[in-house]
Amino acid sequence: MRYTSSKGYLICGITCFVLSGLLLCFSFVCMVLAEMEGEGSVFSKLCLLGLLIIVLIPFGIACFLKNRENKIVLEGKKGFCTVEKAEIHHSRYGSRLVVDFSFKDKSGNVHTHCQLFDRDLINEFQIGNKFECYILGDKCFIDPNNIKIIDESSLTVDDTIEF
Repeated sequence: MRYTSSKGYLICGITCFVLSGLLLCFSFVCMVLAEMEGEGSVFSKLCLLGLLIIVLIPFGIACFLKNRENKIVLEGKKGFCTVEKAEIHHSRYGSRLVVDFSFKDKSGNVHTHCQLFDRDLINEFQIGNKFECYILGDKCFIDPNNIKIIDESSLTVDDTIEF
């Protein structure tokens, strides 16, 4: 995946929330007008609007999350993260690999980051392995499409993140 801009995801998220709010207001106005006129089955006519609202809200949340990831990649600096814990979590939607990382920001403070990956990558994420990541303040992101393991022999004690 190529990270070029994060503004499109932000605009998409805002649009989804505004559109779902407008549709919600429109459905309430239609229900009030139908009650005033005494028309019966308004509920069946407004189910489509409700379904559209239910779809738009999660889509808007997903756009905001993708915007955050793109911002970290575009504005952040490359650094490295260390694997602290890796577990496979099972749910009814499938199983995912949950990995906890620790990393240092530019002031030297240690932060933690948790990220989901495909469960087939369990052998890559062994405790203590170091991975290339993007760091922006106290946030970190590892590109799941371009995972790079950093060889510990190439790191020195004075390795710092270039900010």
